[in-house]
Amino acid sequence: MQNEIIINTLLQKWPKNTVAVYSWLKENGVSRNLAGYYRESGWLDSFGVGAFIRRGDKVDEFGALFTLQNYLKLPIHVGGLSALNLQGLSHYLREEFVTQIFNKYKSPIPSWFKKSKSFKVKIYNTKFLPADKHLVVKLDAGFYQLKISSPERAILEVLYLCPDEFDLVEAFHLVENLVSLRPKVMQELLENCNSIKVKRLACFMFEKAGHEWFKRLDLSKIDLGSGNRKIVERGAYDLKYKIIIPKDLKDGNNSTI
Repeated sequence: MQNEIIINTLLQKWPKNTVAVYSWLKENGVSRNLAGYYRESGWLDSFGVGAFIRRGDKVDEFGALFTLQNYLKLPIHVGGLSALNLQGLSHYLREEFVTQIFNKYKSPIPSWFKKSKSFKVKIYNTKFLPADKHLVVKLDAGFYQLKISSPERAILEVLYLCPDEFDLVEAFHLVENLVSLRPKVMQELLENCNSIKVKRLACFMFEKAGHEWFKRLDLSKIDLGSGNRKIVERGAYDLKYKIIIPKDLKDGNNSTI
């Protein structure tokens, strides 16, 4: 009888389609032995080492990420193109699209998340932006919410992946559609960004797109470094930002090959 009371109380606290871990179960009065009993009794299913789901639940990457953010307090979030998609700011579609997850550099992620076959994610362990700057609680899955990158942060994460994992011309098309970004937020992110490549690409693309909000940025407070940066081979050289970019992005009035 007592075991039934505990499991019923637990299920009331536990958002559907998310993962429970031992630390959270313990906080709610469920020992490892009792968790095993609930699994054998048909209440729970294993979801990898140290993780459980409700029997009958279907957990995707967002339900699993909820657990990392809320139960394990990890500095991890949906970012880049995935965050833009979730906020309706990109019509970019790929076959077998993989959700882009950004994690604070060297922050450990449990194996049950990394090895799960229930979803497709790619994790980027980075430190080019502070882990807690300008995330938004946006995704409402019906039972829970997640912190994801704001549009301002997300586009910088896209540029971080250029050109190795994302095409620069496609990135510029994304930038062209971001007509309502907040200049104060972008200013703070660029001032706190430690990637010279990202900052130069961002300023180049924002200026080229001609958005009004770009005119409100104070570039004198953004460290753009010194020297040239070769972003691509056999590209065009932008004189202002000292970067070699694809010729398709070349501005004839400001660049030379």
